[in-house]
Amino acid sequence: EKDFIFWHVVGCCRQSTSIRAMLRRLMVELKAHFELSRDVASTEEQLCWDLPRFLEAAARKGRVIIAIDGINRLEAESGEGGLKWLPLSTPPNCRLVVSTTLPTCAADLSFTMEELETRGDYEDGMTVRNMRVISELLRRKWKMVEVKPVPADYQTLIVEEYMKLTLDVVLQTEAAAKAAEAAEKGTVGSNTFITAVDDVVDEEEGPVAAPMEER
Repeated sequence: EKDFIFWHVVGCCRQSTSIRAMLRRLMVELKAHFELSRDVASTEEQLCWDLPRFLEAAARKGRVIIAIDGINRLEAESGEGGLKWLPLSTPPNCRLVVSTTLPTCAADLSFTMEELETRGDYEDGMTVRNMRVISELLRRKWKMVEVKPVPADYQTLIVEEYMKLTLDVVLQTEAAAKAAEAAEKGTVGSNTFITAVDDVVDEEEGPVAAPMEER
């Protein structure tokens, strides 16, 4: 059986922060991938209850890998965060990988929740939620790996490469649109085949379309 990999990025859209929506999507995909007979619940409470059973049933048929980015931003229907929905243990054939941001007030992970609450830099709601998640993961003895920020020069390189890729796609799309428009207007004969369309920019004369080959 092919490995099942589930990836969820919290914050990529409005529904992505919902614990209910995430769990339901996970179970629907598990059910389809492993052809499970269990029904997928609709309520958040029942979904949380069913999650361990879905994981056990799926792990008996293949390896399950679940990755959740930004777990600290997940919210229950009550508006609260936390990890009450996360099973205390998982089957041997199942792996969970989660990420969360680490507040500057707990950079070394050596503070307890009580100590953090007395610090002046522990005030905003997101910091409280982050630390509750981290505290719970530490209590469960999950292995933690700190990921350092990407260096500034590499960040610039990533953006530049992405912009180049985006520009190439835009140019290709525009070229295809021009070719389609020319064909609709009848400016391209039935025996004419467009082998290439390119835009050459001349500083004085402006854009010039490359010639088409007649065949």
